Amino acid sequence: MDYEMKPNHLLIGELNYELRIQGVTSERDQDVKRKMLGRLLDKERRGQVQNLLDPSYVSATERDDIEYALLSIRQLINEFEGTTSDSVYKRVKSRLAHITSRVQRMPIDAEVNDHEQRDFKNESYATCIELDAELHERFLPSVAAVLPDPSQASTSTQQSILNVLNSQLSHSFRSVPIGE
Repeated sequence: MDYEMKPNHLLIGELNYELRIQGVTSERDQDVKRKMLGRLLDKERRGQVQNLLDPSYVSATERDDIEYALLSIRQLINEFEGTTSDSVYKRVKSRLAHITSRVQRMPIDAEVNDHEQRDFKNESYATCIELDAELHERFLPSVAAVLPDPSQASTSTQQSILNVLNSQLSHSFRSVPIGE
């Protein structure tokens, strides 16, 4: 994922989960919780937080929450018509970052050799990447939509547009390691 999770873009259940895995449970209002999570995420980026585990982890509940979130995110992507600066876009990116991290943290008991749990984790992670790709593809510029009518554009205008498109396309198809 190429986007950091932003507490202001998470739903309340997602916010509570992120705080809970950091060891914080509180009945404070959402604004205070968002500030607390923001500070904890800053510490995490600096390497000051270790081993994020959900003390109240229940496999069935976790699976239901992940499935619901993925369906919700897919629906938002399918219905979204806006730009990358739109708050809905930012919310989707933050929620994708949240759910991807949540999937990656799912424990697999090696002793039990739980193929169903492993398959769920693998497919959920693949769905996160697929949704991120779908969202990203929606915002690649259409060459036909961006280029002006050649009879009305100067050579320098056409060259400027091509330069912008080339830089956007080269950025869009950069290779990203799986760990990001």
